[in-house]
Amino acid sequence: MLSHLSFLSPAFNTVKDTDKIDIHKLRVVEGIAQTEMALYKLRQRGGSELQVVVASKEHPEYGGHVLKKAIKDKMRK
Repeated sequence: MLSHLSFLSPAFNTVKDTDKIDIHKLRVVEGIAQTEMALYKLRQRGGSELQVVVASKEHPEYGGHVLKKAIKDKMRK
């Protein structure tokens, strides 16, 4: 199911008991992949809530919080 995420190294697997991931230094594609992986692991453990940390500053060239917008759009689908 998650074979498309095989490019990620084990160091990126940041889901722990706190159900919180920090993706603020990742690119959009990597951030989405990490969020999907974290949600998958969360569901496997029976969890119901995941905190996702994204950058607090807006990116002036791209019109705002690019990663945050991308994650929200992906989660709506």
